[in-house]
Amino acid sequence: MWRRLGRKAWQTLSEALDNPDGERLYQVQLREGRRRLAEREAAHREAQRPVCTRCGTKFTDDRWQQIRQSSPERHPGSALS
Repeated sequence: MWRRLGRKAWQTLSEALDNPDGERLYQVQLREGRRRLAEREAAHREAQRPVCTRCGTKFTDDRWQQIRQSSPERHPGSALS
């Protein structure tokens, strides 16, 4: 009897070596990993988003892009962290 990683039940050696769903399982894990990476990148991006020093609201994507393209002196309401 063998206990395979990612499996809940014990398997015989022939069942463990057969691996009928290996490619499907790999694709599911790959998609899940990509989804988690995208979530982490989005969270990191939001953590970097500046806020207005006057009202405290986070900048919209358009406003943030304007700040990136010009100098911070021209935008006194931006608090880049």
